[in-house]
Amino acid sequence: MPAGIDKLTSLQTLSLFVASKKHVVTGGLRELTVLNNLKGNLEILHLEQVKFSPSIEADKDEFLKNKEHLQQLTLRWDRGDDEERTGSSSVDVENEERLLERLQPHQNLKVLFVVGYNGKTLSNWIHSLHCLVKFTLSDSPKCEFLPPMDHLPYLKVLHLRRLNSLKFIAENSATPAFFKSLKELAISDCPDLKSWWENDELPKNNRPSFPCISKLNIQCCPNLTCMPLCTNLDEELVLVDSNVRSMRETKTETETTSETLLLPLSKLKSMIIERIVESPPQSWLNDFTSLKELHIGDCINLKSLPQGFKTLWSLQSLTIERCNEFNLENSEVEWKGLINLRSLTLRSIPKLMTLTIGFGNLISLKELIIYDCPSLTHLPETIEKLKSLRTLVISECKSMDCLPKGMINITSLHNLEIRDCPLLLPRCQPETGDDWPQIAQIKNKLVRETPQDLSGLL
Repeated sequence: MPAGIDKLTSLQTLSLFVASKKHVVTGGLRELTVLNNLKGNLEILHLEQVKFSPSIEADKDEFLKNKEHLQQLTLRWDRGDDEERTGSSSVDVENEERLLERLQPHQNLKVLFVVGYNGKTLSNWIHSLHCLVKFTLSDSPKCEFLPPMDHLPYLKVLHLRRLNSLKFIAENSATPAFFKSLKELAISDCPDLKSWWENDELPKNNRPSFPCISKLNIQCCPNLTCMPLCTNLDEELVLVDSNVRSMRETKTETETTSETLLLPLSKLKSMIIERIVESPPQSWLNDFTSLKELHIGDCINLKSLPQGFKTLWSLQSLTIERCNEFNLENSEVEWKGLINLRSLTLRSIPKLMTLTIGFGNLISLKELIIYDCPSLTHLPETIEKLKSLRTLVISECKSMDCLPKGMINITSLHNLEIRDCPLLLPRCQPETGDDWPQIAQIKNKLVRETPQDLSGLL
């Protein structure tokens, strides 16, 4: 720290402090008793690449512990090129664990970010932060488990990212008030994480449940199969390159619990599923009675709309993309229940040849977007039943050779875009094109080929 900083007793904002490895922090922060951000009462401190002198006595090191007004703290370890290439030694790991122990903040802290920490475990002082609202741990390659946090009464957001050695999150014991305020949980890029608990052989119907969780995001955790139950999940579920077993157990285990008043996942509104090898059970969708948005991508085993799709009567937006085996030839019945669907996007589906006759049941559909479907040859004549359709986009469908005659009866269609469909281009030319009568009345039309020199930029 610069000499004399301890004299700035009226300092209101300390937004960034960088101590390089050539400098030693010996004090100064102890004197900054009031830190007020100019935008309000949020006190923020960032410590990056901090290194302490081994000669400093521990009791003189606790300058953060006395900062009762500090509400947000970032602790960041930035690695040099050599360290990233070779990894830190065991001595470095021990030093970082001792350093983190010295950086204990006051229990009033509300937001804590730990980035690049190289210890095997976090300091136990984290479980004493009873006012903590948000905690993020990221880019900590050696961290194997976390200290107990399920008892923290105000913790609402927990993010765990890029933790290569994380094996479990908590020990087997759970407090009676299990994460009673947690609303948002995100776990990503934790390849060794297999279970929430050290021992995942918990008895059936005795697994803790997040009582008020709203958002769950799990990405690139292919071995994670045992999770707390998420029966009240009501906003968003994201599963990307991860195992669906944990969410399937949420459904099956709660079905046998007499205390469950609501169907599991019945309040969920948005779901994103990508790169899921193991498909959910066919009956899994039956209880998603509140689902409004569904995104399915890169599911190599998905061949048709799964059974139970027709029960998604609340669904308003559906996107299916990059599913190489998917087609709609055997999905006619599953369209019938989607009476409230307003937006449908089909992207990069190589085996899609046409939409089924049941497509005409989408009476509320306002937007239909089809991108990069090289086998698509035509749209069904039942498209004329889509009396609410306002926007139709067809792009990069090289085999599509005509538009349905029934399009002329869709008086609600105001926007039409046909791009990079070489067989349709001459058929949609004014006056001379065979399909011009079907689209002449549409107010906003764009029919063209992307110039060759611009195609790679779009």
